[in-house]
Amino acid sequence: MPTKTGLIVSWNWTRGYGIIQEQQPTKYKKGDIIKILKPKMKLYQEAKVAKDTPQNETQIEIFSNGVTEKIDIAYVREQANQSGKQYFVHNANCDKKDYNAIGLIGQDGMSLGKDRVWYNLWERVYFDVYRQNNAVNVTHKSNT
Repeated sequence: MPTKTGLIVSWNWTRGYGIIQEQQPTKYKKGDIIKILKPKMKLYQEAKVAKDTPQNETQIEIFSNGVTEKIDIAYVREQANQSGKQYFVHNANCDKKDYNAIGLIGQDGMSLGKDRVWYNLWERVYFDVYRQNNAVNVTHKSNT
């Protein structure tokens, strides 16, 4: 399991590389309003945090559309801090997504992203470091 976590602060679809900024997950308090984007959603949606979350928790309890549920912290749109070490990431060192990107259509008119590597800005990822500034073993799954 990867040893570090951070947010994607840049991703180049054409060349398949980006930048990760090391940052611990945000600690949320009951009542905070957050934006979430689960794999089959078309747009970010607001949700209310249902209970306080510990600092390193990978699941968050939310209240949305009259339902309380637990979701992976990776589906919460976090904001990058002003500081944090940044790492280069190449798609060869990442897990592929098993769902399409939202809002992107390929030249053939079909959605794209499934079975390839891509990231949304500010998406939480987990990774290891190789040679000071290269992220490897990058995954969008928290393994919990």
